[in-house]
Amino acid sequence: MTLKRRLSSNSRKSQIYKAFRDVGSVMRNVALLRFLADSGLRARVTAATNKAEAYNGFSA
Repeated sequence: MTLKRRLSSNSRKSQIYKAFRDVGSVMRNVALLRFLADSGLRARVTAATNKAEAYNGFSA
C-alpha cells in the first residue's frame, strides 16, 4: 500500500517512480536489441504480423 500511495502522490518527483521508469526503459531496450539480433525472432514476428494483417484485411 505504501508504494501505491507514494506513486500516486506527486509521482513524477518520486525516486521510486524514476527508478521504475528507468527499469522500464532498460527492459524495452533489451527487448529491442534482442529483436534486432535474432533473425529467427524477427521472422516469427513478421509471420505473426502478416497473419494478423491478413485476418483483419489490412494487406492487399
